[in-house]
Amino acid sequence: MSGLFTYSAKKALRHSEYHVLGIVGQGQFGRVFCAIHRSTGQLVALKELERQSTHKFLRELRFLLSLAHPNIITFQALEYTQTKRYLVMDYCEGGTLRSLIQSKIQLSLAERLKLITDVLAGLGHAHSRGIIHRDIKPENILLNLHTTGWIARISDFGIARLSQELYGCALDDIGSSAYMAPERFYGEYSPASDLYAVGILLFELMVGHRPFSGTPKDLMLAHLNQLIKVPDTIPFLLRSTILTALQKLPARRFTSAAQMLRSIQLAAEVYGLAQEAIPLAKPAVSLSVCPSVTTQQEPLRVLVTSLVVESQQVYQAYGSQIFCQTYTSDALAKDALHQWQIQLNAPVQTLIPRPQGCFAVTQKRLHNCFVYSIYCLPRTYCPTFGKQSECSLEQYRLLSFECINSAIAIAPQGQWIAIAKTVAPRLLEQTTFQILKLPSLQPIKPPQNCRFPLQLIPLDSRYGIVVSTQLENEVAGSAGTVFEVFSRRGSFVGVLNLPISLRLVTLSATFPYRLLAIDQNNPSSALLIDLKPFRVFRIELEISPAFVVATYWGYVIADRQGKIVLLDRDGKNIGSFRVPATPSAIATFEDYGLLIATWSGDRGTLDKVDLRQLHRD
Repeated sequence: MSGLFTYSAKKALRHSEYHVLGIVGQGQFGRVFCAIHRSTGQLVALKELERQSTHKFLRELRFLLSLAHPNIITFQALEYTQTKRYLVMDYCEGGTLRSLIQSKIQLSLAERLKLITDVLAGLGHAHSRGIIHRDIKPENILLNLHTTGWIARISDFGIARLSQELYGCALDDIGSSAYMAPERFYGEYSPASDLYAVGILLFELMVGHRPFSGTPKDLMLAHLNQLIKVPDTIPFLLRSTILTALQKLPARRFTSAAQMLRSIQLAAEVYGLAQEAIPLAKPAVSLSVCPSVTTQQEPLRVLVTSLVVESQQVYQAYGSQIFCQTYTSDALAKDALHQWQIQLNAPVQTLIPRPQGCFAVTQKRLHNCFVYSIYCLPRTYCPTFGKQSECSLEQYRLLSFECINSAIAIAPQGQWIAIAKTVAPRLLEQTTFQILKLPSLQPIKPPQNCRFPLQLIPLDSRYGIVVSTQLENEVAGSAGTVFEVFSRRGSFVGVLNLPISLRLVTLSATFPYRLLAIDQNNPSSALLIDLKPFRVFRIELEISPAFVVATYWGYVIADRQGKIVLLDRDGKNIGSFRVPATPSAIATFEDYGLLIATWSGDRGTLDKVDLRQLHRD
């Protein structure tokens, strides 16, 4: 159904300045889409409005455009089509506070208080301009990612009030009973009504649930008559803040958002949180570590640096050599049917299995630069591999080039290869990007300049992304990561930005536009990134990953100490175990098989693991 809504919006906006990426929300007053400006590449949210919106509604809405604050979602413009009107708003890739609460991530005290102070700062700005929200709840608190957590921003300012006044909505339709102040049930409201809702939010974040529950009638009676009970486990100053915010009479609450904000800031100072960097959230459940589940082990006499499995073939790279074993089934059971080895002219940097064979990328130092070579080794066994000469190697080498640095990606079905390389003409570094057809190596179009990528990743047969670092002086405030989307025709078609430096960016094996990446500055934090539409979710880990491998059911993550963590497709922890030595390379096979090359001292092992043996709680 979401695909139908997205198609409908794309059709309605096909002649507008915005290209719709996907639906991200369904509210009371219309659907919300993630879209990108066709000229600037800016991400925006488009909130759908009914065509019959009155002139008074639009005049009031234009007044709300004056709300400009870092903790308020800004209404940028109105976009008109023949059949619809859309509010153009700031886009928040981190989802809603409700989705964060439901993720079961255990937020630190500092992070919880920071989210509430963000909300209060935004409310203070709005209240000073005579604007009351009237529908503060987790669903209306959106999140932008930040290097140390999230920035909370209030959305839907004035929409509830305007809808009630202009369309005659019932009270329950323009506010959530769980967060409504007592006077709201009598049709009265003031800035203190918003502060009451923030008090409910603070209670929920501190305790883990709302103070009242039940049917709308039960909630109304509780808000009107039932006293709030704050557990003694909540620090005293914060208990006092909650109790003041949730007084039944508005006159007994905080007089302003600024006063409530100062109360929380005082608590943060007293409890030693004000001067500390905000720690990231931790997993709600600590994983138990299972013993090793190795089912078969082979000794290794060399350090394996790259390991891939393609169907019934296992490729191992060590130094400039590649060793391939072919088995009778995808389960890699019993002994190999046959095996071969090939010596290349330089150390192997990476192996990329594709339908036409296994691509190998080598790198060799040459004066002040490197020589990169790309080989395509056939999947079928060739008796001459063990006897190859310089002449025989040439038949497998696709191309070679000299540069300072390079990144390479090959389409999943092997139709094209993307190459980014940095050269230094007259000491001025320059990075170019180009796509070549395979197997002809014919350029799609001339090389074009780009940022030097940390990684090139093919998303599918039509698109790929250049992942690069965004320096601090490019965007005020922090360094980050840039995702530049390119087409198979060699053109850049969109840019997405995150204010977080990333590494080990890994494409999902199931969803072509989903990535898992590790936070460079917080190595035990991962991000699950959906590119279409653009959404980002934090995943807190118990390890600092050195390896990330995607499988059809999720991800395998490993650290240098031998701890392996398993995540499902949505990034949830589903198990963990240890291997006795340091992993040097990891690959998956069949449905639940895992190959782990380890090395310790002067010896190593190749472990075959059956993940079905893991004990799960």
